[in-house]
Amino acid sequence: MYTIDMKKIQLTQGKVALVDDADFEWLNQWKWYARQCKGQHTFYAARNAPIGAGKRKTLLMHTLIIPVINSGDYPDHIDLTGLNNQKYNLRIANKSQNNANKNSSTGSYSKHRGVSYHTRDCVWQVNLGKDGKQIYAGSYKTEKEAALIYNERAVELHGEFAKINIL
Repeated sequence: MYTIDMKKIQLTQGKVALVDDADFEWLNQWKWYARQCKGQHTFYAARNAPIGAGKRKTLLMHTLIIPVINSGDYPDHIDLTGLNNQKYNLRIANKSQNNANKNSSTGSYSKHRGVSYHTRDCVWQVNLGKDGKQIYAGSYKTEKEAALIYNERAVELHGEFAKINIL
């Protein structure tokens, strides 16, 4: 992780957002809070901005640092740390790429992304998603074997956006 020319912006809940020195003064003019999105463990730096007639809109810090030009694109945190808003850690991704760069689901029987246990057949299955479609990649005797297959297929399908299982 790079930390050269980095500053911290204080958020609520004792959290901080990491930003490049060049962005610090501009971003630090506003009050930011730590926002945890529903169903996720990741926090993001957010603020409420007035949009007229007493209405407000939630703005996420990383969307100001790396604005999205095309509809359907998202800013993506490469290291999955939503409070690391340094430019080296941000990139533009489409929805499929953004979804590929996630950890395994919480509450899942397997500790590995894309791997689930099929109780009827007593095997570990591998499933991946791309462009809103589920792709079945086979059944395997061990969880580790399934995780390795997932890694191979994820790199084939998602390239640099693939979130690889650590074994």
